[in-house]
This record gives sequence, C-alpha cells and structure tokens, in this order.
Amino acid sequence: MNRNKIVMLIAVCILIFGSLLWSHEDSSFYTPGEMESAGGGGAGAVVLSALLPGAGQLYSSQYVKGGIILAFEVVTAAVAHNWLAKSNVRRKSYQELIDSVHYYGAKGSDGALDEDELEVYRDRAVRFSIRADQADFSVREARYRAYSAFAWMAGGYVYSLSDALGHSGLIDIEGPRDPALAAGLAAIPGLGLGQFYNGEFSKGGLVIMVQGSLAVVALNYHRLMQEASRNYGIMSHTQSEQHQFANEYGRYWKGKYDSAFSNRNTYLWYSLFFYLYSVVDAVVDAHLFDFPEKTRILPDLAVGNSGLGFSYSFYFGTND
Repeated sequence: MNRNKIVMLIAVCILIFGSLLWSHEDSSFYTPGEMESAGGGGAGAVVLSALLPGAGQLYSSQYVKGGIILAFEVVTAAVAHNWLAKSNVRRKSYQELIDSVHYYGAKGSDGALDEDELEVYRDRAVRFSIRADQADFSVREARYRAYSAFAWMAGGYVYSLSDALGHSGLIDIEGPRDPALAAGLAAIPGLGLGQFYNGEFSKGGLVIMVQGSLAVVALNYHRLMQEASRNYGIMSHTQSEQHQFANEYGRYWKGKYDSAFSNRNTYLWYSLFFYLYSVVDAVVDAHLFDFPEKTRILPDLAVGNSGLGFSYSFYFGTND
C-alpha cells in the first residue's frame, strides 16, 4: 500500500468513526431542544459550511469536528492534486513514446531500405507501441486516482453541509418515525434518505459521502480492469502485431487486470457493507426516534454518612 493510500485511509477512517461518535453523543446526552441550544449555529453555520467545509462547525464551537473536516478536505485536495500532477508528467512520457512509434513506423515503410532494416524498424515500432499503451494505462491510473480523491473531497463537503444543517435548528422534525418507510428510503443507495427522514442529517451526509465515494472508486477500478483486459486481448490475438511479444509483455497486462479486478471487488464489498449498515441504522433510529423524550438517565454523585454514593435518576414521560 503506497503512502497516498495510507493517508487517504487514515483521513477517511477518522472522519467516518468520528462522525458516528459525535452523532452518538448528540443523541445520548441531549434532548432535541438542548441539542439546538448546545451546538446549533443557525443559518450562519450552514452558509459558512457551504462556503468552506468545516467553517460552520467552527462557527458553532465544534472545534474538533470542524478542524477534522477542514483537514480532511485539505488532505483529499492535496492527494488529488498530486495524482493530477503525476498524470501530466506521465502523459509527456506517453507522447514521447507515440512520437517514437510514428518515427519507426515511417522508417519501417521506407522503400529505400532493405528488408532486414525494415524488419528492425517495424519491430521497434511495435515495441514502442506496447510501451506507449503501458504509459497510457499509467496516465489513466493517475487520473482515476485523482478522480477518486476528488470524490472523497466532494463527499466531505456534503457531510459538512448536512451536519451544519442538522445542528442549525432550522429544521425541526417531530412525531414518531415509521421504521418501514425509513428502511425503504435508506434502501435507495447513495442518498441517505432514511437518515434524513429520521432527522439525522449528519448521518445522511455521511452516507452520501461514503457510498458515493466508494462507488466512484469501484467504477474507476472497473474502467482500469476493462482497459487492461482490452490490451491483454490485443496482445493475445494471434493476428496482432503485438502477439510476438506476448511472453515478454503479456504478464504486465495480466497483472494490471488482476489488481484492478481485486480492488474493484474490494470496494464493492465495502460499499455493500456500508449500504446494509445505513439501512439497519435508519430502522433503528426510526424505532428510537423519540427515545430521549421518553427516557432520560441522570447520574448523580452524593456524599453520605457511609461514604461516597453513586445514584441514577430515571425519567419517563414527555417534555410537554
């Protein structure tokens, strides 16, 4: 695993698990009214998050969350820029190889040369053509990885905006939630509708970010897999000019195909796992939608004659 993948993995894990932790803390320690007064930044937070991811959270005094979101955007943007720069460098190498293909191709059809010289130039043209295909594939790899990083960056923006909206107090969702409807909405992939229906805007943004980004990553690996398969098929065809070099270069395309195939399936499994999680999460949240209003557990420390005591007060009822 290269350095860019490690950095991206760490950034994504911090944002995902941090978001789930904050969501849990919000629902465990505050009633809806208390959440609004404790962390709401109003319309200003939403506007700031729309302008700069994480700014709305900083405005609402959620400094750790805002800092992590902002750092996540910076990291993903840097990774995307890095891969785009590599793509441009590799494209220059590809163009140089294409120029060599044209040069040796022209020499290979020069009638002033004898047959042995023509054969040498033709072989060189084919070899440079194979190397150009490999360079083009390398350009695609870099460009697709940049697209994947941009997808995560866009997802972070959606999460930041959704989180700010959920804590703004601008939208007030009341009344019991239908678990069946929540499940049906959550079953629509990539939109977080089940979470939005339950008023869990942070989780809804998280679902959009993770499902959408994983889909983009899987799609990019699928495109690489198809490109590697196409080039391997050309080289394997007995009538192809490249077939004579199949033993020398065929393993390259087979390795690229196997790698892209494995990565595509891995991210599809990740996507499926998170999809199932989002559906179950929507159903559970719908069942427990008004739980903070009906049951509150308040711990209390007290000092008595027998020493230090620890008691709980249970509250059942509504906030009316």
